[in-house]
Amino acid sequence: MGKPYLVFDDSVAMYSFPEDHPFKGSRFKVFINYFLGLEEVRKGEIIVKGFVPPEPSEKELELVHTPEYIELVKNMSKTGIGWLSADTPAFKGMHEASLKMIHATLSAGRYVLENKTTMAIAIGGGLHHAGKNYGEGFCVYNDIAILAKWLLRNGLKKIFIFDYDAHQGNGTMDIFYDSPEVFFFSVHQDPRILYPGQGFTWQIGRGEGKGYTCNVPLPLKAGKKSYEAVINELLFPLMQEFKPDMLIANGGSDPHFLDPLTDLGLDMEGFHFLGRKIREASERTCGRTVDAIASGYDEKIIPRAWTSLIYGLCGLKIRTEEKENFFESKKTVEKTRQVVNEVKRALAEYWSF
Repeated sequence: MGKPYLVFDDSVAMYSFPEDHPFKGSRFKVFINYFLGLEEVRKGEIIVKGFVPPEPSEKELELVHTPEYIELVKNMSKTGIGWLSADTPAFKGMHEASLKMIHATLSAGRYVLENKTTMAIAIGGGLHHAGKNYGEGFCVYNDIAILAKWLLRNGLKKIFIFDYDAHQGNGTMDIFYDSPEVFFFSVHQDPRILYPGQGFTWQIGRGEGKGYTCNVPLPLKAGKKSYEAVINELLFPLMQEFKPDMLIANGGSDPHFLDPLTDLGLDMEGFHFLGRKIREASERTCGRTVDAIASGYDEKIIPRAWTSLIYGLCGLKIRTEEKENFFESKKTVEKTRQVVNEVKRALAEYWSF
C-alpha cells in the first residue's frame, strides 16, 4: 500500500559518541546528503518522511527498560561523565539523543501500523545491544524492543525480528528470550571472534519462549551465497510457520567486507540482495515491514551500502559496482551450510523445515 517511506530527521545526528569513538552522528548526515541527490528519490519513488508525534517519553522507555536504568542514563546525560560499558561512554545529552533514535523507529512503526505504507525504513534505529537494565555496544536504549512492545500494546499479536547486523543483538534477545509473542532471528559473525560473544546455535529461548530465538553464527568472510542459504533454508520457513503480524528488521552496512570493525563478506550487490530478500520474506507472510538502519563504520562505504540495501527493500534497481572486488570461497559457503544444519537440529523440536 503506497510507496515506501524513508524516515529521517537531522536530530538523529545528536546520537554521537565523543572523540575517536566509531559511532558518530556524522554518518547519518553523510548518508542523507548522498541519498537525497539520487534520481529515484528526487522522482518520489521513495518518500522521505519526518518523525510523527507524539515524541517518545519515559512511558515508551518503560515498556522495556527499568526505571532505575532510565534514571541512571538521565543522570549520566546531564554530566556527560561515566560509562555504560567499556565501549559505551556517556556524553552530554545522551538521554535526549537516544529518544531521537527511538522516535525514528517508532515513527516508522506508526506509518506502517496506520496503513500509510507497507515498508518504512528508519535511519538511526537499531540499538540492539541495550537490555532491560544495561547499555553497551554503542547502544543506550533498545528502540527495536520498544517498537515490538509498542506494537503488541497496539493490537498486534506476533512480531518477527530479523537482526542482520554483523554483531548479534544480545539486548533484544535477552528482552524476548522468554516470549512466544516475539520471534527473534539473528544472523551475525561467529561470536567466538566478535562482540558481544553471544548468539550460538544452542541459544533458542527459555520457558514459554523456547524455540522462538534463532541464532545463525556465520564464518569469517561469509558473503551473498551464505546469506542466501540462511534466508532460504531458515528465515523463510520460520517466518511462514510463525505467521507474524509485522516484520521488524535491523542492521546496516557492517557486514560489508571492508567494514573496519567486522570480518564478513557482503558487497554492494550483496546488500541489494539482502534488501530484496527481506522484502520477499515480508510479502510471503505479513506484508508489513519496518527496517531500522544504523550500523556501519566507514563513511566511504555507508552511503552506497545503505542505499543498496534500501533500494533492495523498496524493489528498485541500482548499479552496485565496488572499488575493490571480493569473492566468497566455496569453503566458507560449506561452513555456513554446516551452521544452517546445526540450527535446524537445534530447532527441530519446535518448527518444521
